Amino acid sequence: MRIHKLFGIAGIITLVVVGILLSAFPQLYSAVPQQDTSTITENQLNESLAAPAGVVVSNNSINITIDAAVLIETGPMGANASMFSFLVYGQDNPVLNVKQGVSVKFMVVNIDTDAIHNFAITTMAPPYPDMGPGMMFNSGEMFNTPYLDPHAGPGYSIYNGTFHAGHTGSYWYVCDEFGHASDGMYGWLNVY
Repeated sequence: MRIHKLFGIAGIITLVVVGILLSAFPQLYSAVPQQDTSTITENQLNESLAAPAGVVVSNNSINITIDAAVLIETGPMGANASMFSFLVYGQDNPVLNVKQGVSVKFMVVNIDTDAIHNFAITTMAPPYPDMGPGMMFNSGEMFNTPYLDPHAGPGYSIYNGTFHAGHTGSYWYVCDEFGHASDGMYGWLNVY
């Protein structure tokens, strides 16, 4: 009977500690993959392929000087791309140069037909180990989308999220699905 009371007390203490940690550090659970994404049609995707005002594409870099919406395609399959890459306005894993103070609405679309992908921004530089879901939040993660389902029907999975470039420095964008960043699915994000 005495051992049952000890286990009961230990269980209650554990629940209280976990509750306190989760309320004090919401980033511990905010990086958990969610499936509350929406979809867009092929026509809507094609209408978004041109860079908007304030976004300049040149020499495998994307320069963002004003608040803008930027399309990120994950898992493209093409002549110069692989499923382990991001395609941004025709550029494979380009450098994203973002002016300090700018807010970027990332429209992340999974165009891969057989793998889930996401888009996370971190301070952790390559090389990347074989990571799994949620492993980036212990490594300087600043932004993370849910995992997007592969394209299998009439629409593509899309997630819209905003990143505010508040501080200058070097950051990296990655897919933190197991093995993807280590296989080259990452790029440099420079806030200047």
